[in-house]
Amino acid sequence: MDTEGLFRVTASHAAIDEIVQEYEANGSVDFEAINDAHLIGGVFMEYFLKMPEPLIPFDNYDSFLAAGENKNIRYAVETIKKLITLLPPSNQKLLEYLFDFLDTMTYDSDESKMSSDNLAICFGPAIMRREEETIQQLMIESQIVNDLFTRMIDYYGFLYRNEPFKEIDKDDQENEFQKKKLDFAELERIIEESILPKIEDVVEKITGLISDMDWDNLWEEDNLTNVLMFTDFINKMTEKKKIPVPKATIEADTDLNFMDFKDIITGKGIKESCKDIKETLICQKSDLIDFSSILDSQRKSPVEDDVVPGAIYAHNLLTLLKYYNGLMAKKESSSAIIDVSSLKNDVQTLKGHLRGIKKDLDTTTDVKNALSISKLIRSIQKALKTKTREPIANPIRRIICDPPHKLTKQRRRKIESVQDVLEFTFIEIEKLLTQMLDDFDDDSKKGELERNATLVTQTLSIVEGFLNPSSSGASNNNNKKAANGKPPTPVHPKAANKGGPPPMAPHPKSNKGGPPPMAPHPKANKNANRKKFIGNR
Repeated sequence: MDTEGLFRVTASHAAIDEIVQEYEANGSVDFEAINDAHLIGGVFMEYFLKMPEPLIPFDNYDSFLAAGENKNIRYAVETIKKLITLLPPSNQKLLEYLFDFLDTMTYDSDESKMSSDNLAICFGPAIMRREEETIQQLMIESQIVNDLFTRMIDYYGFLYRNEPFKEIDKDDQENEFQKKKLDFAELERIIEESILPKIEDVVEKITGLISDMDWDNLWEEDNLTNVLMFTDFINKMTEKKKIPVPKATIEADTDLNFMDFKDIITGKGIKESCKDIKETLICQKSDLIDFSSILDSQRKSPVEDDVVPGAIYAHNLLTLLKYYNGLMAKKESSSAIIDVSSLKNDVQTLKGHLRGIKKDLDTTTDVKNALSISKLIRSIQKALKTKTREPIANPIRRIICDPPHKLTKQRRRKIESVQDVLEFTFIEIEKLLTQMLDDFDDDSKKGELERNATLVTQTLSIVEGFLNPSSSGASNNNNKKAANGKPPTPVHPKAANKGGPPPMAPHPKSNKGGPPPMAPHPKANKNANRKKFIGNR
């Protein structure tokens, strides 16, 4: 118990969960085999934190809080003693064992640095809390709870051993020092427990929405309107971090302004609205991550002017998320419309194509071919991993050198580098497609069916266009070469299936379709008479 920072320094959550699961499975744990005191302390704390109702029940919270708030120490401690007797018998007994242990821990506080004040900071919120508390209550009452448990530890002898009351006179200087430590510790706890997890929940939701905005076919006007209002609320809350926003205000503003926001969606159309909302969400996500990082860096030296507005802001965002979460749901997919069996066949076809491309990459001696395969595979990996349309929105053309370049050492190294990099990318894509096949049969993933169907169809189209460039559109005609290596002569649009130039248009005065007859020369008759006269002579 002389371990420095016991209960203040936390062990790995994964290690704690592992021991808890072992205990729940087997009914016992060999704690003597565990050498990490902080890990054992973490398991001990976890027991109290995960109780459905704290050791001091919700119904008794206000009466204990009033006793902690009383400035008359003797009266407060006597009141606490009476209140303990009102608890259920099992709670009384466990509370006695706990405070006996905490009282014993204070004997080694010089080495462990765990005085009664610091122990109260650790155990107070775990043993006594409201069933539902606002951020304002947390800011005001957490200090009172700490004071209450400090007194219960300091006066353990009076509370449980019937020792006479003797007021503990702490040195004023020590009290001031402990007060500063307690203030910093409380601000640190607010950052760690009340701000960072809430911001993380909101960021996770925004990340999902950013991905969903790539698929405009998943949205209906009403649901997309709610997403737009959600982003607008985030902007307002960011501008005014210090102002608490209750759920009733969010609900009232939503009812009042819904039609105005819906008109914006209707005017732009769903496709353009998704694009604009996505850009807004990306900026908001970045801002929230930056805000979270700043507060996280202040945990060891928190500033109250930053922490208090941050706590209010995080609480507002979580309230907003809880209210809007269901309103922003995508439209449900209809399995009757989507042929799952055909979709599975498309995935298998896609897998076959990718294996063929992998084989081609492994044997190619063409740098440009290797680089074009790299571009295709990376785009598919990103699209499947993020479930977004953007990476595969445009066709990816295959480039092959004809005639092939000479395979130099530098080109060989470049090809090998591409082969090495894509080795694991092909494996990951194979796993993502296999997971998608499993999701098709998972009833809990039916909401993702339409998006996955669109993703598979578009990916397959991109791959087949890559493998068969002639089928990807007329734009590839210009890339074809004649047998002599020169591009073919373009066909005139008016040529009649002959491949040659168009026929000459008939002259307007011609009846035979040929050129018009030549006009007679004005002296033609005189010359004719002269020839006739000479002939007669």
